[in-house]
Amino acid sequence: MKNIFTNLKKLLEEAKKVIIIKKNGNLQKLEQIKIRFSKEVDQYIDRFYKKRNFVKEAIKEKSKLRKFKVPFLRYILAIRVRFIIIIPLIGSMIIPAIVLHLFLEMYHRICFPLLGIPTLKARKYFVFDRQHLAYLNWLEKIFCMYCSYFNCLLAYAREIAGLTELYWCPIKHAKMVSGAHNQYHEFVNYIEGKEYREKKEALRSVAKKDKREI
Repeated sequence: MKNIFTNLKKLLEEAKKVIIIKKNGNLQKLEQIKIRFSKEVDQYIDRFYKKRNFVKEAIKEKSKLRKFKVPFLRYILAIRVRFIIIIPLIGSMIIPAIVLHLFLEMYHRICFPLLGIPTLKARKYFVFDRQHLAYLNWLEKIFCMYCSYFNCLLAYAREIAGLTELYWCPIKHAKMVSGAHNQYHEFVNYIEGKEYREKKEALRSVAKKDKREI
């Protein structure tokens, strides 16, 4: 715990120094610090999750959690009219989601090996564990599984699209991109034409370096 705060403090100090020196090249340095900061925090969170088995805890505490469960009929009766209208529309989104998933897999499994890019581990992106929660009724569990699938699919698609962009078009946009994918910080700055031509092949090798195969 102490080590992570020491490392984060160092990164913040490094960021402050970069901000003080107002140069165009420092933008890339700040982005690199941001990624390092994020990775440091992610590693700590990952270690925390590994130390605790939340699913086992939920099963163990099943009897205590069950008292917060709303019976199915009472849950249905409490649903407002506008929700009844919305639910079928939300549910219909499963069709384009499945179509997207099928095409993603076809593209990902066929094209990535041909380009030399390791395929992603799907199990890292698709997580389904809310069905173990005793305070949810069966309808709520279905809703939770649907939300999990849809959001995990989008994260999976985002990573596939990010690796594709890194391979074919690793150029940053002229404006800041909100919620940029994991590879974006590697990209060449917007107006750096010379750097783009010099580094394009090297950046393609970045897409190939991680071992993601299932």
